[in-house]
Amino acid sequence: MTEEGYAWCKLADIDDFLGNAIGLASSFQSEFRTALQLLRDKLNQAIPEWEYLFEKLEGFGEWWQENSQAWTEQLIALMIEHRNIGHNWQFSYRQAKLLKQYYNSNKLLVNCLDSDCNISEKIRQEIEHNLLLPISKLET
Repeated sequence: MTEEGYAWCKLADIDDFLGNAIGLASSFQSEFRTALQLLRDKLNQAIPEWEYLFEKLEGFGEWWQENSQAWTEQLIALMIEHRNIGHNWQFSYRQAKLLKQYYNSNKLLVNCLDSDCNISEKIRQEIEHNLLLPISKLET
């Protein structure tokens, strides 16, 4: 794939992802939806006519050079504010390993619950209720 084709695909992907995110933001998240739409509009203002994208990629490249950092920081800030994702946690190697172990353990539990395991409904509900709770909540 040519560099222009690759850039077009990435740009189209970003636009599609933002469009999907805007569509998924429910009515009670109108502030989030509006903020995402404004961010998408900034991207689309750089290339107002998608059908002429290849002709405008050079101009978009300049826009992206000048604006990508600020645009990306705005997107990250929106994700942190409205979805509590995107934080740079800076986990140590040990912390990351423990987090992966925690994830894998919970995934195994979910897989077991989704199978035809033979446990009572009460035990199943207790496991589901406590799944993904912080350790501090489980020990009390």
